[in-house]
Amino acid sequence: MARFLGISGKINRVCFSTSSIIQTITKPSVLLVNHGYPPLFNAGSEVYTQTLAVRLNRSRKTSAVSIIAREQNPFRDDFIIRQTQDEHDSTIPIFLINHAREAPYQRFVNTDIDHCFKNLCQNLYPKPNIVHFGHLNHLSLTLPQSAKDILNAKVIYTLHDYWLMCPRGQFLINGVASTFINQKPYELCTGQEDKKCASKCFTSRFATGTTINKDREMDYWTWWINERMHTVRQACDTIDMFIAPSLHLQKRFIDEFGLPPEKVKYLPYGFDRSILSNRRRIRSLNDPLVFGYIGRHAPSKGINLLLEAAQQIVQTHPDLINRFSIVIYGRPDSTTTNYLQTMAKIAGILIEWRSEYKNSEIVERVFNQVDYIVVPSIWDENSPLVIHEAQQCRVPVITADHGGMSELVKDGVNGLIFTHRNVSSLAQVILQAIQQPDLLDKLSQHGYLYSNDKQVPSIESHVDQLIDLYSTLTKNHVEEQVNHLQPKPIESLSAPRRITFDTNPDDCNFSCIMCEQHSEHSPHQKARKEAKIRRRRMDFDIIKQVVAETASLGLQEIIPSTMGEPLMYRDAKGRTFEDIIKLCRDYNIKLNLTTNGSFFSPQGHSVTEWAHLLMPVLSDIKFSWNGSTKTTQELVMKNSKLDKQLKNLTEFIRIRDEYTDKGDNRVSITLQLTFMEINLPEIPEIVKLGISLGVDRIKGHHLWAHFKQIKDQNLRRSPESIHRWNQCVIECQNIARQYLLPTGKQIKLENFFELNEQSGPFTIHPQSVCPFLGKEAWINHSGRFDPCCAPDQERLSLGSFGNVQNSNETLMKIWTSDAYKNLINNYTKYSLCQNCNMRKPPELK
Repeated sequence: MARFLGISGKINRVCFSTSSIIQTITKPSVLLVNHGYPPLFNAGSEVYTQTLAVRLNRSRKTSAVSIIAREQNPFRDDFIIRQTQDEHDSTIPIFLINHAREAPYQRFVNTDIDHCFKNLCQNLYPKPNIVHFGHLNHLSLTLPQSAKDILNAKVIYTLHDYWLMCPRGQFLINGVASTFINQKPYELCTGQEDKKCASKCFTSRFATGTTINKDREMDYWTWWINERMHTVRQACDTIDMFIAPSLHLQKRFIDEFGLPPEKVKYLPYGFDRSILSNRRRIRSLNDPLVFGYIGRHAPSKGINLLLEAAQQIVQTHPDLINRFSIVIYGRPDSTTTNYLQTMAKIAGILIEWRSEYKNSEIVERVFNQVDYIVVPSIWDENSPLVIHEAQQCRVPVITADHGGMSELVKDGVNGLIFTHRNVSSLAQVILQAIQQPDLLDKLSQHGYLYSNDKQVPSIESHVDQLIDLYSTLTKNHVEEQVNHLQPKPIESLSAPRRITFDTNPDDCNFSCIMCEQHSEHSPHQKARKEAKIRRRRMDFDIIKQVVAETASLGLQEIIPSTMGEPLMYRDAKGRTFEDIIKLCRDYNIKLNLTTNGSFFSPQGHSVTEWAHLLMPVLSDIKFSWNGSTKTTQELVMKNSKLDKQLKNLTEFIRIRDEYTDKGDNRVSITLQLTFMEINLPEIPEIVKLGISLGVDRIKGHHLWAHFKQIKDQNLRRSPESIHRWNQCVIECQNIARQYLLPTGKQIKLENFFELNEQSGPFTIHPQSVCPFLGKEAWINHSGRFDPCCAPDQERLSLGSFGNVQNSNETLMKIWTSDAYKNLINNYTKYSLCQNCNMRKPPELK
């Protein structure tokens, strides 16, 4: 087993814990794999991978996003894994495989890297069904196949360069540039051939130099390159789709490398436009023009061409020496930077060397300081990010007429073009910019060539297109999963741990709009009154009989009526709620109470009197609470008075805390609400209110829309309403993490989990489990056994199980009956259960 480093640096086994966000079956879970990741590495593929990861995660269209990359810490063991998180989004886990002692470009299959990758994939949750590679250099060409074998995932690869086609990655000859054979440094390579690669790039650098071994070494490197390219081909066969950010790159991989055209999708890079805004470049007409370079100090980037071009200008036009300057941005290179700086000093050019920057600071650190960006690369660049970034900020770009560079810049429109690898041509273009200062304003008017608004593609649109691609690739697989996934079997308790008694469902002093019985839209109470039917009130003897039967068998608590106001209970013989309290004391069971918070009752007790009566037996008390403002609360809970409810809640909490301080029973206090359109904007404020008052839990349920008048209050009715609900969930979770209760604990949020926006009928996870069957029981006012809390008419569709008032039936006989066992084993076949609001996703059982 691989070893892991936690954020603290202590070696341990990594814990792949998930947030409260639930993986819905049609949302892709994405694993991004790249050979580096910011801030350790800040080149193009690394910056793109980070931008993509953050946006994928924030899009809410993925169930999870995670990263696997490498680091190079020479003071730790190779292949140890360190877990950290993204610097911009701490919910994105990053797993860094240490690989400090390697020979780049030489080991293309790494069994140790593969072992680490497999170990990580086996433990990631939710299990990725999309693995998106950015680069495999420094990793292992076997990883795409591993992603298939371990995860059964679809594999995507974004082509950032030619590493798959060329063993050196850039089609530059990297062998020894011997002056004795007139071999110039970094000449362009016309194409990959095994023997040519061995001769030009490998044997001249990695051979012994002895004549006797020359042929043997040539044969070895020819074999090595053949083996490497064969392994690349195998990896490419495994990959389901390639992304080409430029048409030039797409064409080369199809025409020269032979990738099937249907497997190479052209998709330009997407950019976070928010960090590419508000450029403020202030300069007067006679100020020197500033030409900037951004990137690594590698020879392939052509910085020497820029310096030589500047030298030509000052030599041929010495009067212009103060009319321009050059700024070089980027991480110094131990091999090249000193030589470049020496070259600049000899040439007498005004050059400023500035350090690497965070990409989020590119406008302030770079584009506010320069007038032109120069991209002088000597290799066949793909689609440089810096060109896009400059164009978004309306900074003209000077670049070569070659590869993906010329695809982005049109001479005289949004920049200037020079002949590739030609110093004199570059010097002429820079000279043109200096001698024609008005040209700057003209070129700054036009940014990106391929959009009507001249803006580069946004990361949002880029991610949307990727999500569509992910969905297309996984569609059949997902549908198969949905058809086969079932919740885990319910393990029934020997007796119910909690029983709800519908003590007095017709008694209530409020008229909540969503209430099955008491809403102004409900026909039930009107029909009862017109028929002159007495209020339904449970005979206290039923409660006493059931409690006496089950108290010794595992019953822990009872819940009086959750329909209506239970404190108003009085049966035909005059027994009241106080008798229920006494029953709990006598049998040493707890009382779980839901109240509207008015504390209205036949006895006329105040909230203080009720609190003292209840406190010794309560486990939890739920106050119905459906708004943070007076308007919303009283509109949802008609006849309520928010000021009075708040006063009663505060008093009850005060007395609860007094009992707790004395070491007596500590009662949990909950605010309970129904999630609806009308109160959605106020739910985060309800969470804040609960925290400020010292409430232990906020519990909610999605609306049972019993009446057509409130159908549009259902947050599950459309992708748009589900999206707004999901945003609310995230906000509430962040509030709960940020603000702690007076006890120092985090408030509990129950049933605050995201729904799938594009799921159709699957608004709940198909493995969601019923929390009631085999655990709890319901007894209606007449003694009828009910299996759950669904609306009365709807739960009758689950079957008839018995009545505890019948002489030959008891609760335990019903509990162990074949009819009830059959429901427990087959509840997912019932339409009422299939999309029930109350079912719990796997992680929240």
